[in-house]
Amino acid sequence: MNPSINQALRLITLWIAWLLAMLFHVDLGLMPLFHGQSPEIHSHVQEGALPLLFGAMLGYFLLPLIAIVLIAYAATTVGPATRWRPWRRIHFWFSVVYSV
Repeated sequence: MNPSINQALRLITLWIAWLLAMLFHVDLGLMPLFHGQSPEIHSHVQEGALPLLFGAMLGYFLLPLIAIVLIAYAATTVGPATRWRPWRRIHFWFSVVYSV
């Protein structure tokens, strides 16, 4: 094991990503119950379009989790910091898109 890699930061990042994913999962399923409503979906969206909608929601929440893991792994890697400059640029524009 290489002592210059911060394994603790990598493990913490993976657990944060897992917890955020579980928070989204529970929030999505249980939020109607907290407001005295049925968790059954009543909407004007056709049932055939729901898998696409749910997939888009999942992707929207998973992309930042993937970014968290990539940033932590980039910060704990062995090698020159300049090697990760393109990743930092990509992350900057990724955060701009999510901010808008």
